[in-house]
Amino acid sequence: MRSLAGHRSSCTAVEFHPFGEFFASGSSDTDLKIWDIKKKGCIHTYKGHRGAIKTIRFTPDGRWVVTGGEDSIVKVWDLTAGKLLHDFKFHSGQINCIDFHPQEFLLATGNDLYAASLFSSLFLSKHDLMQSQEKNEFNLCFDSHLCCVIV
Repeated sequence: MRSLAGHRSSCTAVEFHPFGEFFASGSSDTDLKIWDIKKKGCIHTYKGHRGAIKTIRFTPDGRWVVTGGEDSIVKVWDLTAGKLLHDFKFHSGQINCIDFHPQEFLLATGNDLYAASLFSSLFLSKHDLMQSQEKNEFNLCFDSHLCCVIV
């Protein structure tokens, strides 16, 4: 086991790149870091969130990484260009979960106000999937039939 130092505060989210060469970490320090597994070090730091990063997902093709967190903003980062592509402020509560459809360009997000949304067409349109008054935590994923599942 190896430990990597780099964040100034506790690590709150981790995700492996789909091709296994890198992983991303988000922190209470609001930074997103990309780590090279072979080099065993941080190769890029993205700044832009105003609160802790709570969830991270790479796009299935590995070109972009998407983050969400306490600031209620979903951010899309371009790994090749090393910059922020888009930020979306569609949610009013902290973003707790994100998942990509494995074959379509769809992104599902969920917040702590018990709402789930689906973004499509390069994130240009939003569809509300669920709004609940129950105080149950939920997570999002796409099942083997490529349907969004809220659990």
